[in-house]
Amino acid sequence: MNTNICWMCGYDANSSEHRLKKSDIVRFYGRGPYKGDRAPIHFRGDQRTKIQGTDSRTIKYKKIICQTCNTTTSQPFDLAYEHLISWLCKNETRVLHRRFINFADVFSADFEAEQRNLYKYFAKSFGCRLAEAGQAVPADIVELLNKDQFQTALRITFSVNRRYIEMASLSSQRIYWERWPYCHD
Repeated sequence: MNTNICWMCGYDANSSEHRLKKSDIVRFYGRGPYKGDRAPIHFRGDQRTKIQGTDSRTIKYKKIICQTCNTTTSQPFDLAYEHLISWLCKNETRVLHRRFINFADVFSADFEAEQRNLYKYFAKSFGCRLAEAGQAVPADIVELLNKDQFQTALRITFSVNRRYIEMASLSSQRIYWERWPYCHD
C-alpha cells in the first residue's frame, strides 16, 4: 500500500495521526515536556523509547492520512472516544464492578449517533495501523466512515485486564503500553 496516499479519502497523506491519543497522554502524564526519570517509556515490540512530549514521533504514525481526514472528518469520532474515556475515568469503580458499559449511560439521549462515532474512532485507529504496516485497509472499513448506517466484518470487544491495573498500581515508573491508560487526574 502506498503510504503517501490518505487511506481514508485517497488524497495526499500530509498528516500524522497519534498512535496514542494526545488527550490520554495529557490525562495520564500532564502536558509535558517529560524529562529524565519521570519521562514515560513507550514499549512497542522489543523497542523501549522515552517520550519527551505529546507530539513525539514515537507515538505518531507516519503520514498516512490527510489533514482534512485527521481533523474535520474524524473529529466527531475523536470526541466520542474522549467522551467515553472521560466517563470511564469518572465511573471506573462502577465499570470494574459491573463488568459492562451501557452506552446510553455514557452518551445519554444521543447515544446511537455517538456510539456510531465511537465505533468509527476504533475503525480509524485500526485502519491507521493497517496502513502504516503497508496493508490495505478493507473497503468496508473505509466506506463506513462516511455512513450513518453500515455493516462491516470488524468486531470490537472491550475487556478488563486486571494485570494492567495491578501493574499500574505497583509500578514506580511511568510506563505506557499501547492500551487505554489507567485513569489518574
